[in-house]
Amino acid sequence: MPSSSRYAVWLVAGMLLTGTLNTLLTKLQDKQCVGNCDDPDPAKHELFEQPVWQTLNMFYGEMLCLACLYLVRLFRRAEPAPEADGYQPIPDESDIANDVPTTDALPVAAEPPSLKPIAGWATLCMWIPAACDLLGTTLMNVGLFFTSASVYQMLRGAVVIFSGLFSVLFLGHRLERFQMISLVMVVIGVTIVGLSNIVSPP
Repeated sequence: MPSSSRYAVWLVAGMLLTGTLNTLLTKLQDKQCVGNCDDPDPAKHELFEQPVWQTLNMFYGEMLCLACLYLVRLFRRAEPAPEADGYQPIPDESDIANDVPTTDALPVAAEPPSLKPIAGWATLCMWIPAACDLLGTTLMNVGLFFTSASVYQMLRGAVVIFSGLFSVLFLGHRLERFQMISLVMVVIGVTIVGLSNIVSPP
């Protein structure tokens, strides 16, 4: 298996494991009693329900990924430059003439549009998606109070539906047939899971 494939497998497995643990540990936090725990009536127990604090903890953990990024960059700078494997053969003039295409055979390629880097006050525009992510994560933690961890994890798959629709509406992407079929299957699955939670709530 190529190194890139192994790297992708490790990434997928790590995301699956950490995402599952994140949901389970958050639900476990919500079930912890923090007040009136000696009362024999469970309805009077005060549980740990702090969605904002849980969101901040998760964002703090995501910020720690920057430390890993800087460590990888530091190690790459410390690595010695690869040395050449000896002398390289010089090609003949006939080979060079055959390898160089004529200008008539070359297609005229359009120059790619130059992207202007984000700098100055324009970087504050990144606050908009960051604030949406912060609000969305907090609302999901609130929703976890009222449902089970398994249903919560399944309903999070609905983000794929809106990502696909918004990519078409705002970014002008064109979905292939298999992508549209996948979105329909996700809609059916999310609908079934949501209805099952309504019919028989936890």
